[in-house]
Amino acid sequence: MRHRQPQMLALTLAAGLLAGYLLFPAKASAAPAVSELPNWLVPLVAPAFVVSEYRAPITKYGAGHRGMDYNVRDRQTIFAPESGTVAFSGLVAKKPVVTVRHPDGLVSAYEPACTLLPVGASVLAGQPMGSVCANLEYESHCAPWLCLHFSVRRDGQYLSPRVFIGGLPGSAL
Repeated sequence: MRHRQPQMLALTLAAGLLAGYLLFPAKASAAPAVSELPNWLVPLVAPAFVVSEYRAPITKYGAGHRGMDYNVRDRQTIFAPESGTVAFSGLVAKKPVVTVRHPDGLVSAYEPACTLLPVGASVLAGQPMGSVCANLEYESHCAPWLCLHFSVRRDGQYLSPRVFIGGLPGSAL
């Protein structure tokens, strides 16, 4: 009689899984259509050379690269990739940073970057909004070269800028 217990347990589990599937089917979530994805501009004049791509961390505080790096020269012009509002301009850990708030809760950030625009100023897609500004104390994380770090966040979560400027399709699970 004991040898039937594993069979009954397996049968009960299978019946429960089937009932759960029938009562609460999984919602399918397709990736957004290409026409639904944002169509941002690269924040630099072409050709813009990427020296480091976005790499998502395995854990929330794990190692990764939460943006893209472009090879740049000091004082090179930075353009707004999408319309928005200057949300911050100042130093973060002794690094000059500019952030722009865009529609849909998106925030883009640029480092090392400076702007003469005041916080709250509107920018249009493609408008010059600042420049690369590596001061004497600034140490590039791309040393010995200078690079512009470009990142995108939504609700504090970093996203790959490639989804917005092209080169990487969106995905949903």
